[in-house]
Amino acid sequence: MLGSNTEDVVGFLINCFSSFTVKGSSVENNKLDILWSLNGLLVGQGMNLRIDEFFRNYMVVFWSNLSRLNNLLIILNITMFFLSGLIAQGYFYTFYSIGCFAFVAILTILPVPFIGRLWFYLLNLLIEFVGIYFLVASIIYWVQAGGQVPT
Repeated sequence: MLGSNTEDVVGFLINCFSSFTVKGSSVENNKLDILWSLNGLLVGQGMNLRIDEFFRNYMVVFWSNLSRLNNLLIILNITMFFLSGLIAQGYFYTFYSIGCFAFVAILTILPVPFIGRLWFYLLNLLIEFVGIYFLVASIIYWVQAGGQVPT
């Protein structure tokens, strides 16, 4: 019977697959390779390592696209609510959204040592989505209020 321990499950699977060998390697090396790959998959680190490696390879693309989206949303926010005068009528969610966008913009240009970490990018992306939520809420409120632009 299998125990609930991860090492027991990995040991059982290695015993099941011990007859397989890879060309040019011994059975013991093959068992060790299987052990590490199965242990990483069972603990959940196999997928996490691949995601981290993918992020490190394409980090520049992700950060540049987030920066472009952030700049476009700041321009959209300013032109829709600040320049048109709608901010004077009580659209305060736009302050929250532009604050989130400005915070993400500052975090993207600061030379912090963890800029290459996936968690830092996801944190910035989460703050960006909070800003998008406030921007969409402002647009919905504006449309429900009649969509009038003050003259």
